[in-house]
Amino acid sequence: MAIGAALEAKELGEAIGVPASGLSVTMDRRARFDAAEFLSRTVGVDADLEVWVDATDPARVQLYFVDRRTARYALRTLTLSGAMNEMDLEALAQAISWSLRALRGGGAETLAAAEAASALDRRAAGTASSAPAESGDPAPAEEHPRTATRAAPDRAAAPPWRWWGAAFYSGSLHSSEFGVVHGPGLGVGFDRSGPGASWGLRLGLQLQWPATYEGAVTVDLTSLATRVGAHLIAASSRRFRWGIVAGPGLDAAWVATTSPGDPAFVAAGSSVGFVPLLHLSLFADLLLTEHLLLEAALGIDVDLFSVHYDVIDAGVPETVVTRLPVHPTLTLSVHLP
Repeated sequence: MAIGAALEAKELGEAIGVPASGLSVTMDRRARFDAAEFLSRTVGVDADLEVWVDATDPARVQLYFVDRRTARYALRTLTLSGAMNEMDLEALAQAISWSLRALRGGGAETLAAAEAASALDRRAAGTASSAPAESGDPAPAEEHPRTATRAAPDRAAAPPWRWWGAAFYSGSLHSSEFGVVHGPGLGVGFDRSGPGASWGLRLGLQLQWPATYEGAVTVDLTSLATRVGAHLIAASSRRFRWGIVAGPGLDAAWVATTSPGDPAFVAAGSSVGFVPLLHLSLFADLLLTEHLLLEAALGIDVDLFSVHYDVIDAGVPETVVTRLPVHPTLTLSVHLP
């Protein structure tokens, strides 16, 4: 339900979009917000979920959500530039789609009808007490009361959580001897989404396929890579977003060194090693459907200490493989939100 001359219902519906929201969107318009109608409207309502978007003040948009199946309500206030341009519409559409999905899935804090009515009364009372008056004359009534900045915060104002799982394939430049090591992995994470940006945490576990270096000696390497990261996402459209992720990691490496036909060479050190590191990546996401997202990430891993693999040649250590201290990485993944 669109309210306010600055808000075009058609443009808002296009910004929300079915592919991004996973919702079937039907738009309607009202001249002003009517709390009584919002709380009691049932006749002629086909949708289970409704959102009333009051852009009477385009810089401070009021969002009123209701799940008609459960009679649960949520109230939000969204601060925008006031121009109601493409950026404002994208921010508004993202806030609406995430909130509706959370409301439908039971992931949003909601109010009963009586609590929602009380919250709406407090908003109106807060506005009335802060309305200006000039020359002793009573202040003119507003078509729709604006929420005072000192009003009590909405219980549903916090953006929703979104958990996701991922399958990925990643490659990393290990050393001049081994070249690129690569393999499949699985990940899990969550986003906490807001109107202009999102943040979250992620965990990935990757098995890097066995690699072999054949020189004076033969070195076999198998690695298990673990990455933990915090990410920040900046949404540029309803289907595309980019962001940055950074955090610690740990590579567990199984190394076997052999020297066919030359017993003078023997392995030095343990056959299992652990390498702590820090990683940083830039990534881009393309949302195909509500349940399918593609991601490409380009980054670097930085080892916290130098790593090399040695053999003993007639009692003297000799380095045969030196791991690069900084490793470029490329990762392609499929997310199931």
